[in-house]
Amino acid sequence: MAREDSTHGRRRRRLLFIPLVACAGAVLGVSAAIAADSITHTRSRWASTAAIRLAQSEESTEEKSIPPADVQKYIAVYTAMQRDHKLTVEQAASREGLTVAQFRSLEFRIERDPEVHQRVIKALRKAAKTPAQNPSGQTR
Repeated sequence: MAREDSTHGRRRRRLLFIPLVACAGAVLGVSAAIAADSITHTRSRWASTAAIRLAQSEESTEEKSIPPADVQKYIAVYTAMQRDHKLTVEQAASREGLTVAQFRSLEFRIERDPEVHQRVIKALRKAAKTPAQNPSGQTR
């Protein structure tokens, strides 16, 4: 009788195992479908967002070119700090009529415009090679 109970118990467990595996497979299948849809949706949303940003950045660079006077102020601030290493950004920017926030905003715009950025780098390299003069007019 004990054998019959154990055989019957095994059969019952086998019968319960089949629906359990089927349910687990269904759950995994639904999860995979949801994940795939989510990934596809995320990719398409990312692509459309990237396209919008690219279009906006092209428009903004065309509309908002950096005025040469602002570029000169930026160069003057860095040149002043090259010549006097004790000078802070705040002090150098204020000599050009800029706050630190305005200077950093200008710096941000210059760094994102490759053509202007290269001109600034060349000007700063040239300024670094030129000997500095002390207040009495003598070269150091």
